[in-house]
Amino acid sequence: FPDNSNRIYDDHGHGTHVAGIAAARINNAIGIAGMAGSATFMPVDVFPSNGYGTYEDLIRAMIYAADNGARIINMSLGASSYSRGEEAAVDYAWSRGAVVVAAAGNSSRNSYHYPAAHPNVIAVAATDAYDNRAGFSTWGDFVDVAAPGSGIYSTFRGNRYTTMSGTSMATPHVAGLAALILSLNPQLSPDQVRGLIQQNADDLGATGWDPYFGHGRINARKTLAAVPPPNPTPPPPPDPQPPLTDWPANCQELIGDGDFETGLAAWQASGAAQVDETRAYSGTHALHFPGGPNSRGIVTRTVTLPPFPQEATLWFAYRIENADQGWGSSPQMPYDDWAFVELRTAEGRVLSSLLRTGNSADTATDGLPWDRFIYRMRFADLSALRMLPAINLVVSAGNDADNQPTDFWLDAVRFCVTPGHGWIFPWIVVGEH
Repeated sequence: FPDNSNRIYDDHGHGTHVAGIAAARINNAIGIAGMAGSATFMPVDVFPSNGYGTYEDLIRAMIYAADNGARIINMSLGASSYSRGEEAAVDYAWSRGAVVVAAAGNSSRNSYHYPAAHPNVIAVAATDAYDNRAGFSTWGDFVDVAAPGSGIYSTFRGNRYTTMSGTSMATPHVAGLAALILSLNPQLSPDQVRGLIQQNADDLGATGWDPYFGHGRINARKTLAAVPPPNPTPPPPPDPQPPLTDWPANCQELIGDGDFETGLAAWQASGAAQVDETRAYSGTHALHFPGGPNSRGIVTRTVTLPPFPQEATLWFAYRIENADQGWGSSPQMPYDDWAFVELRTAEGRVLSSLLRTGNSADTATDGLPWDRFIYRMRFADLSALRMLPAINLVVSAGNDADNQPTDFWLDAVRFCVTPGHGWIFPWIVVGEH
């Protein structure tokens, strides 16, 4: 950010040392093991080569990190002066789910140090190897916790390792612990992460919170043991399905059992046709024509129309599944398998063919999980048939003799008519007198 470029270079070694404490790779027999050895870094440079940064660059860096998905922001830096813009950037990052951790300072006195002293920051003091306050560590009412910060061995620029001291070294211990917490439960908020770290710290100094150690020196083992498991991932939402009763207020539905919840009692069925629970669009059952060599099935329902209907509409959902086409594919229906939905007269004459599959006319669907299957919807305006007293709804499906079975399901059949009040015949002018 200082030179508005993509250049990331550690001019002093301080940043490399801090990064190693937080997340140096583990179990590789090289150097040290960081607190969170599998964490992913987002290096953001805020200091020019002279080591003196600006609030503007720090603010821009925090916003950048938060906007690009950083879950933890470690700031082993600070100053004694307050910045409203800096606090706003901290609050923004916190609201975006980033745990902000900052060094309490190295002034060895009671004084505020920013950004650590902002409310939405975990302020980290330093301890020595004997759990004493490190002599340089700043104290005050803003300190949240303490962590080791004296004589810390870590990575350094130039492929080296060295020992450094400061609250800058204590801070990445806490940042690394926060990363471990989120690795166990990424659903936790920054406030919850801070609470876990504070509540499971080892109390040092005066009983309870105190200005030197805050809630105590962090205890990673206790903290991680207290992390609650994440909530189960909710199942994916079902495929969008249109409402089943989206009809005019005065519409009369004539099928009555188009969900097949009562089986085929009101239908005439022959051959390979059954009602089962393997697939369903509405309710728990659907009409099923099982696939298999030379499989055939036909189901008929006679629908009596009321006198003089103004309009009639048929609505149904169907599914085609070819089990031999491979997981996750949506192949064409095999050439010699078919499924028809037709309206016929009592004598068997086809009045309207609402669905005709076969000869690659429609698509089969396969490989979807049992709770995620696709139905296609068909609507048909049957107003042209309103002169008939009754019609037959005929559903048929079949397979040829090969070993590529195709199954067909039908469900949620709705036959809706709007009653009328007789026919209106317009006057026809055939000449003039």
